[in-house]
Amino acid sequence: YTLKDGDQKEKFTIDNTTGELKYKEKQTQIETHKVTIIATDVAGNKAEQLIAVSVKVIGLSTSIVWSGIGDDHKINADEMATTTLSGTVAIIGTVTSINISSIVFKQGDTIHTISNNLPSVDANDNTWTLDNNDTWTSQLTQGDYTVTVNLSGNSGSVTDSSSTTTTAVDTVKPDQPAFDFVDTGLPDNDGITSNGVITVSNLEAGITWGYSTNGGTSFTNGINSSFTLNEGTYEANAIQIRQIDAVGNVSDISKITSPIIVDTTDPIFDQQQPITANISPNTPITTTVYDAQVTNLNGGNADKGITYSIKGTNADKFSITTGTGILTYKTIQATVHDNDTVTIVATDVAGNEAEQLITVSVKMIGLSTSVVWSDIGDDNKINANEMAATTLSGTVAIIGTVTSINISSIVFK
Repeated sequence: YTLKDGDQKEKFTIDNTTGELKYKEKQTQIETHKVTIIATDVAGNKAEQLIAVSVKVIGLSTSIVWSGIGDDHKINADEMATTTLSGTVAIIGTVTSINISSIVFKQGDTIHTISNNLPSVDANDNTWTLDNNDTWTSQLTQGDYTVTVNLSGNSGSVTDSSSTTTTAVDTVKPDQPAFDFVDTGLPDNDGITSNGVITVSNLEAGITWGYSTNGGTSFTNGINSSFTLNEGTYEANAIQIRQIDAVGNVSDISKITSPIIVDTTDPIFDQQQPITANISPNTPITTTVYDAQVTNLNGGNADKGITYSIKGTNADKFSITTGTGILTYKTIQATVHDNDTVTIVATDVAGNEAEQLITVSVKMIGLSTSVVWSDIGDDNKINANEMAATTLSGTVAIIGTVTSINISSIVFK
């Protein structure tokens, strides 16, 4: 093979054996050059072919899009588990056989290259997608990554390595929050409290934290560093707390693993009971002066879950049983006097309190009754017919103030 004189012969060189035509120098101007190739066989016969070579702009580039990562262009742990890389190849000029030769993830001096199982470029719309796979996502750790998609076309004669995008990877979840609450009342570790405030700590700056009262079914955004439970019963693990950082990483969840009862209602004294009491002089100290009847709304029967104590001006004169509310004098009261006042304090297991002022007076009080047989005649003897019809009756005489009078027994001796 040889080149014929004329046209732009001076720009080209040809391999006289293979006929491979090349430019002598890199062409920087967009234009068309012509040259005639002469082919001569061993007998000296010749043939000619005019060739026109055009210098044109030919290129490839691609968009690079992370799916499902939000507008912050940062990838959190949940997003990393599902995200894909995709794009559409843009072509300048005529390029065929387009493919992705490699995808490179670069963070500083750390480079991870995907060179196998690469996505294909759809010949119809020039789109491609790198599916999510732990093989490559697990290589991306905390930090900023530049992603380069290297393209090839025209059987490798056209390449592109300029298609890049930079994305931050933040898959480190924030610290697990901590919590505390005040277990009021006695005992102080039974989970029953009158203080529904849950204090949250170990919160990171710039995070959003939330709490759940239904076992994690839904969460409410927290404010400052505490929240208040409504009165009620919360089963184990019903109360949960979490924090979410700015890119959406969710911390491990803290759970209150034992039941909590929030009781903010004060116990109630029996409103039907009188608040005054009278006793006789020299009444034994074992005699009940007053029997407090207090109900805990979360407890059921009177005295259940109630602890009694006393206070006030004359409290030193009295004793009270802590579990049953029985009020007695400490010493025998020998003289008549009025108005020994004492305040009974009833405390439920949550620490809620109710008070009742009681006034006790020492007075001459007593009871007696007449006893009359009916229809037995003046002889005060009962015959058979009278026994079949007689009744016993009487009228009670009262000294002082006595209420709730009843007959405790009738004895025939």
